Amino acid sequence: MARIRRRLPLRAAAFPGALLAALMGTAVLATPVAAHQANPSVPVMGIRSIGDVVATRDTLRVDKVVMEIGFVGTQQITFRFDLDTSQVGAPAGFLADQADPACRTLGTAPAATVECAYTRQITAGKDEEFTFGHRIGPPGPPGRPEVEMTVTVGELSQRRTLVANRVKPESDFVVTTGAPAQGHVGETVEFTWTLTNVGPDAVWDYPGMIKLTAPAGTEFPPLAQITKPEGLGCNDRTASKTNLDCWFVVVKPGAANARRVTWPLKIVSATVGEGRVTATLSNTTGQHPEADYEDPTPADNTAPIRVSVLGTGETGTASPSPGTDGQLPTTGSKTGLIIGVGLAAALGGALLVFATRRRFAA
Repeated sequence: MARIRRRLPLRAAAFPGALLAALMGTAVLATPVAAHQANPSVPVMGIRSIGDVVATRDTLRVDKVVMEIGFVGTQQITFRFDLDTSQVGAPAGFLADQADPACRTLGTAPAATVECAYTRQITAGKDEEFTFGHRIGPPGPPGRPEVEMTVTVGELSQRRTLVANRVKPESDFVVTTGAPAQGHVGETVEFTWTLTNVGPDAVWDYPGMIKLTAPAGTEFPPLAQITKPEGLGCNDRTASKTNLDCWFVVVKPGAANARRVTWPLKIVSATVGEGRVTATLSNTTGQHPEADYEDPTPADNTAPIRVSVLGTGETGTASPSPGTDGQLPTTGSKTGLIIGVGLAAALGGALLVFATRRRFAA
């Protein structure tokens, strides 16, 4: 949708072969020139091929960077990775304390740059291979992180733009609702619903939709009259008295980040049915698997909306508390209780008079 932006970085157009190969999962680059063009006796270096480039929720992995190095003997080889943090789908940045001791994060973490320095004994005619696993922060909205890799040997360097594949994010949504709302016909009552992301990945915007369906015999007030919590949006074009489509800007994992919402509902009939709150995870573009979330337990993504209609003279609470026996307490008019106590007292008095008469008769 419009809010989830996708863009092809301009500088990637300068490397059409690398970009096309990256989108296919593996970047295969042209074999470098074996010698300096002006002076064939001067050896050069170059990148032969690059394997898979994949971003998970905590690692940016670059597999099998194969290099031809024409400098024989002990050589220092430096790799610099610059993350394009302006991209919507980029991770938050490189973390400190990289797993590879040869790599260090430059700047305050999460940072945009990691540099790795290796010392290797180069043998003529033998290619060198490198694999990287950089620690990164949690990714942002679905997208393809882009990193610029620069490799330097001596005074020579080569630069490649890599577009990483993102693994399919996984988020476990759980929806719950509160106790039945209670009210009379014509009244607007409130019910509560809670959305929890068990994790491990955050959900951004439209991939996590919440559909509210009003119970039969009830209706939602106009969307403009509903006070929504911060970070919750709803589609006013599809809104109706019985159905609403909403989403949170972000639903972070963990119970501490659960979203609890109180929602109004008007009772328009003495007979009501059962509504529901349903959360779904969907593909926002239909093209990229990194935007297609997976929920391992979709069965707990729906919870009922229940409403209890009170009769004339009855009172109740919108959220009754469980009784000591685990059942909801019975709520209603006190008139029946008073009448019952009165009848019991009258019956007791009659029995007392009857027993007294029999004693005097004896």
